Amino acid sequence: KDVSQEIMAQGYGKKLEKEADADAVEILLRVGYEAHESVALMENMREQFVKGGKDFSKTHPKPKDRIKTINKALKRESEAADVPTVRVTRFDAALAGARPR
Repeated sequence: KDVSQEIMAQGYGKKLEKEADADAVEILLRVGYEAHESVALMENMREQFVKGGKDFSKTHPKPKDRIKTINKALKRESEAADVPTVRVTRFDAALAGARPR
């Protein structure tokens, strides 16, 4: 069986999805995005979550557990380091349509 089809059908599993949530926070912070918005996304997903469903809920942690994971990652990352000023400047310039210096 094709591995990509297996992944699409079965997902990665709850443990890997939890790791992916924590990694996503790190990546979002590194590139200057508002990683805390991931919590709002999960809160929205919690409203749509169907326990025991055959789709997303089968292979992913419960939204409330994902929120805990994200909050822990946000705390850990905020303690580690701030986003370098040059990245923030470059990101702000890109949003404004200007060329960074």
